[in-house]
Amino acid sequence: MFGRWLRAARVVHPFPTAANGLAVALFAAIATRGVPPLGTTARLVATILLIQCAIGAANDAVDVDLDRMTKPGKPIPSGAIGRGGAWIVAAVAMLVASALAALSGPGAWGLAMAGLACGLLYDLRFKRSVWSVVPYMLALPLLPLWVWVALGRYRPALLWMYPLGALLGISLYLGNTAPDIASDSDAGVRGAAHRLGERNAVRLSWAAFALAIVGGVALAPVAGLNERLVQLAAAGAAALLVLAIAVARSRRPEALLRGWGVQIFATLLFAVGWLAALS
Repeated sequence: MFGRWLRAARVVHPFPTAANGLAVALFAAIATRGVPPLGTTARLVATILLIQCAIGAANDAVDVDLDRMTKPGKPIPSGAIGRGGAWIVAAVAMLVASALAALSGPGAWGLAMAGLACGLLYDLRFKRSVWSVVPYMLALPLLPLWVWVALGRYRPALLWMYPLGALLGISLYLGNTAPDIASDSDAGVRGAAHRLGERNAVRLSWAAFALAIVGGVALAPVAGLNERLVQLAAAGAAALLVLAIAVARSRRPEALLRGWGVQIFATLLFAVGWLAALS
């Protein structure tokens, strides 16, 4: 019984969900210069975890027919949870996330709901279209902006993060989709990454990440950032990108997935360094 519950819990996509929670906690510490209010930070982390749970559960509910063909071990096809159960998880998570987000004020609530909308639009509409990358490009830069607004620390210089975040969103979208391109394409999925093909998608994912690093260093003096700190973050992120490339070199789906995991940590490192240089 316990094992079934563990399998069912995978419907919320635990790894990217936890990574977003970690990012919000780190962003809160940066925004408040290392002294985030514990209660507020816990609420923000809970909000983003619920938003990601809603997006993940909705994704599995929408993709159940595809997953039966390509990933029979996932929670719904394996019988660990029903499709209706996944929709209930998504709905409850959305409602509680909305209520928690509202406690930070209307501006923060709007940004949180915009991020949730991007994820749901990807699940429900864009995943199988040429526009599938757009929700990633829009949503990723919203995350730090939301944290700063929720904590009452908004600064116009944060907007410099948007073009960099869009590039990182492209990179993560392509890296996340690459392991499934072959099986999804056989099942008729025609998202942006699928139209590129696995090899081109992987290469473009790495190129977009590298361009974000270079752009972050170039923008640092324009945005008035601590250039030395940005350079250190860029060097660390570049080293992790090299590691991601090495991990994924066999191009097997599991290797590509592990490489994408390394890219997530590289993205987080670069974002934390860039934002710390801003604060």
